[in-house]
Amino acid sequence: MQNSTKVFILLFTLLMAVIFTPRPGEIVIAASPSTTTTTTSTTIAHVTTSSYPEPRIETVIVRKWEKVALCETGSNWHTRGPIYSGGLGTLESNWRAYGGQRLFGNEWSASAAEQIYIAIRIQALNGYAGYVPDQYGCGHGW
Repeated sequence: MQNSTKVFILLFTLLMAVIFTPRPGEIVIAASPSTTTTTTSTTIAHVTTSSYPEPRIETVIVRKWEKVALCETGSNWHTRGPIYSGGLGTLESNWRAYGGQRLFGNEWSASAAEQIYIAIRIQALNGYAGYVPDQYGCGHGW
């Protein structure tokens, strides 16, 4: 890879981290348009606490992600693996890259809501906002 490409990737990554890293108190996710900051299909509402509270995610969204966890780990939200961990089988490097480690610690020790929050972030920042991978049972919909 050429040096200019490496520099571009580094700068782009840093820019995305600055743009999409929430400030303390900005981790509540809801699908209603009445909150403060809106993205394509998710919204981030401002919370006035100094620490990160448990993310609040709409029940209908949680249920969709619970189907993914059922297929990935048999709904064991605290699975710990050498590469993939947590109920959604999150790649550990993605967990760190999208703020999971900084916000919630290890993925295998994070709550289901915290893991879903990071999964939603990963999807949204990769152009798949609102997309939940498997809605029709294991082996269908991938």
